[in-house]
Amino acid sequence: KEDFAAYDVTGLRVTRVTRIHNRFLRNRFEAALESMVDVSDSSYKRSLEYLFFGDCPMMPGELQRATEDGFRHPHEYAALTSDGAVCLSNSVSLSDLPRIQMRQEQMKNSKSSTYRSHKAWATGQVLVTKVFLGKSVQEMNVVAARRAIKDSPLKDTSGPKGEPIRILPEMYPEHNSVFRMKPSDPKQRLWFVFNHALVLPEYIVEFEYDVKPGSSGENFASQSTTDARAQAELEKLEFDIRQISRPIVPFLVYASEVQKEREKEKEKE
Repeated sequence: KEDFAAYDVTGLRVTRVTRIHNRFLRNRFEAALESMVDVSDSSYKRSLEYLFFGDCPMMPGELQRATEDGFRHPHEYAALTSDGAVCLSNSVSLSDLPRIQMRQEQMKNSKSSTYRSHKAWATGQVLVTKVFLGKSVQEMNVVAARRAIKDSPLKDTSGPKGEPIRILPEMYPEHNSVFRMKPSDPKQRLWFVFNHALVLPEYIVEFEYDVKPGSSGENFASQSTTDARAQAELEKLEFDIRQISRPIVPFLVYASEVQKEREKEKEKE
């Protein structure tokens, strides 16, 4: 709750859980796993974890892409996000706060009072993945990181405060994954997995944040898919796409209200 205090969030409600059935990705995961460990020996299961993958502001649509085509190769992520790995977390806040912060920035720059008042961040989704972490290690400090890449063509990995901001497979040749702990809560971690085939999308979890009564985001957060306005917007859609459109119901309601405001302004003119 402390992570969300700045946004008046008091809780979270799961509204929908969808199981992902992708035979290609599952077969790829099992093949990659069998190439690394003896699956007849159950001890390998100690390195299996279920971790979250959230919407990334730098990669719009990546969550949906991952469910269909799987995660990208580490070098692709290095070009898109600077970290050359699949970035996952055991924490909802670490997974979803980047999206919320992006939405907040959009609201600050928005000229629409409707958009700002509805706090379009109040509904979200995360991907639950099955992951084989293999041989894992905590991230290096900046000195060790520079030493690890001194003989490679990689650029500087340090941030403004001397902290590593890039995690690349070339820096950890003996490991399959790296973790980064949150300073204020070491139990919350980001995990960087170097073999994208060892990350299997299993579930999509959709949720809504409960917002403190009286805050500007309260109405939007309480707007479920059973709300009268939500049902009205869903009924405008073709029947066969209503089910998959439920996650964007708040946006549909918002868009409808904006359209009504524009029509009123035209009438005044």
